[in-house]
Amino acid sequence: MSAVFSLLKGIDFASKGSLSEAENCFREALSLSETGTVEERNSLANLLKALAEQGKDQQIINILENSHDSLVVSLPPMPLLIGAEVALKKQKVVLSMKLFRLLNSNYPNQKQVVLGLSSAMVRAGQLYEAQQLLKEFQLNSGPSSEVVTNLAIVALELGNLEQAETGYRIAQQLEQQQFVTNYNLAKFLQTYRGLEEALKFYNQCLSILPTAFEARIEKADVLAKLNRRTEAITIYKSLVYQSDLRQEHKNHAVCQYLYMLSEGTSPELFEAEADILLKDISINYTIRSLIYDLSETQQSTHGGTIIYQPGSLVREFPVISTDDEILIELAQEINANPTLVYNRANKPTLGGAQTHEILVSSSASINKLFSIIKDNMINYGSLLPSPIQLDPTKEYIISGWAVSLHTGGRQLRHTHPEASISAVFYIQVPKEIEQSNDDNGCLYFSKRRADQQVDEIKIKPVPGKLVMFPSFFPHETINFTAQTERLCIACNLLKVV
Repeated sequence: MSAVFSLLKGIDFASKGSLSEAENCFREALSLSETGTVEERNSLANLLKALAEQGKDQQIINILENSHDSLVVSLPPMPLLIGAEVALKKQKVVLSMKLFRLLNSNYPNQKQVVLGLSSAMVRAGQLYEAQQLLKEFQLNSGPSSEVVTNLAIVALELGNLEQAETGYRIAQQLEQQQFVTNYNLAKFLQTYRGLEEALKFYNQCLSILPTAFEARIEKADVLAKLNRRTEAITIYKSLVYQSDLRQEHKNHAVCQYLYMLSEGTSPELFEAEADILLKDISINYTIRSLIYDLSETQQSTHGGTIIYQPGSLVREFPVISTDDEILIELAQEINANPTLVYNRANKPTLGGAQTHEILVSSSASINKLFSIIKDNMINYGSLLPSPIQLDPTKEYIISGWAVSLHTGGRQLRHTHPEASISAVFYIQVPKEIEQSNDDNGCLYFSKRRADQQVDEIKIKPVPGKLVMFPSFFPHETINFTAQTERLCIACNLLKVV
């Protein structure tokens, strides 16, 4: 059978909607094609389209990562765009940028390509490059709500709140009846500016799309912060018992609802409501962060008390010598990073600075550290108790950012529910902290309930030390008075879905 015959047969199957059969034919045609031929290019292009229509994202990634560059470069724009968008969705940032750059070089005036490339750049921490790309496109093509919104996102990541707010407001003015422009502005206002005005735009969202779960949940969050508890609880309760709510929305609503009940309800009533809700919900790391602070009875029911004990599961050990030159190189590289923003908005860092993504880098020091940390996190996650153990059939990627705390600086109590494993690697620590016997600058794991405080632990930062823990563990830092910098890289191990 020839490559051409298999290719034509696949096209016929695809036209009839028989995508699985078409995929098999395109794979066969690709295997039969000679390198550099039209048949090879067309076979791959059609195979990528067939896989995309079946939602087989990981197979698209595997094929593109294992195809030679000359073949990928020769692909028509549609399969290239499919690959670029799937790579971005699957957090394959380097591959996504490669494909989007290829498209942008040939189609610089295509908005979808510019938006995709700028989004990939933001993920990679290339914020100024993304900003320049969007500004040049806007200069040539005029303003659009999508481009203005992406510029606002970049401005926000760079710590320019005024510029970000202007962008979100312009986008909303350009598309006043579009749900997403009102939602983005409301979310910004809720986080950085004013709750009352945020409420106004969430109400506008709900006038456009009354059933929008996202807007209803965020409206309830705003009402809760405005101390309009009765209204907030009414919305949360309507959501937690709604059967068609998406898991991430339901989990958020359940957490917020139970947290509010815990503040103003008797322990018995709270436990009864928690029993009902937690039995009928898919337990993910958002919910585990809630259960971490609940009674031992709830912990026993949902995974066992062992998975909620920081004293048993937090691990710390040196992975790099304290006098290794790489620590100096890392400190210099981080302090020169243009995304290192002081008191970055909407982050738990107070009295310090934080970068954007730092591990997607080609520097020798970052690459060496990346390999060490990822190997340790994978090994640690594979040894955790079964309810929270890493899935060996899944792929995991690592994300990281640097945090520089100054005198008096600290990290507020927070979690990373989007991840599986979290870690902190210490690069530079004030000598006063290293040599003292007190808690200055320590990483701190605690429980909210007084009867569980026995589980609290404090970890002293030391250059070259790596600390790992399940991502749903709430953690914070204790502030310190030393005059020199406390510098670390925080990491998340993320499951590719």
